[in-house]
Amino acid sequence: ANNDTDTLMEGSIVVLVRLKGALMAHNGEVVTVTKARPEKDKYEVFLPAGRTSDSSETLKVTGSDHLVLVAPKGTQLNVGGLVCIRGLRNHLELNGSLGRIVECHPENHRYEVRATDSGQLFRVKQENLLPVGVEEHHVDAPMFPGADSAADEVATGSMVELHDLKSAMQYNGQTAEVMSIDRSRGRYEIMMTDGAVKTVRAENVRLVGCKT
Repeated sequence: ANNDTDTLMEGSIVVLVRLKGALMAHNGEVVTVTKARPEKDKYEVFLPAGRTSDSSETLKVTGSDHLVLVAPKGTQLNVGGLVCIRGLRNHLELNGSLGRIVECHPENHRYEVRATDSGQLFRVKQENLLPVGVEEHHVDAPMFPGADSAADEVATGSMVELHDLKSAMQYNGQTAEVMSIDRSRGRYEIMMTDGAVKTVRAENVRLVGCKT
């Protein structure tokens, strides 16, 4: 299977997300992968001198989920597009947040963005948004099967039914509540009726309704 880590190679241009601790200040910065060891999930990236560092430096990052590929040059900011929030000075904690554009306000260069992790809605200036994602095959194609239909309507708190699971077949036909959504990878974190939390692919969930 061609998973996300296969596309992270030396020379890949990526944006840093979800970093914690000392590296947290670098969330939202665009860096170049200088060393990739996907089998160990360890990466080294080159951070140019800029907003978050006085001099260029090499950072060691463990976990490909902290690196999101920057969209190809020329990718427009459109409704439904995956973006990374970056360069905010007043809300540093939001830098590196991934979200989907839900509304454009070209008259004042602002966009409504729904964060994929929290489901919160933010209004962000154009210069603080960076198109991301691995949609280089067909820029207008859905990122994963069903993205243009049911998956778009699945939101945090939605009730979904599981189907076509191969490894955990006992869960097929069961309903669960969506806890969080990672659209960049096409994964949902769901809570089963027994309280168990699972991560499933988008194509294995079917929307059945919203939690009342």
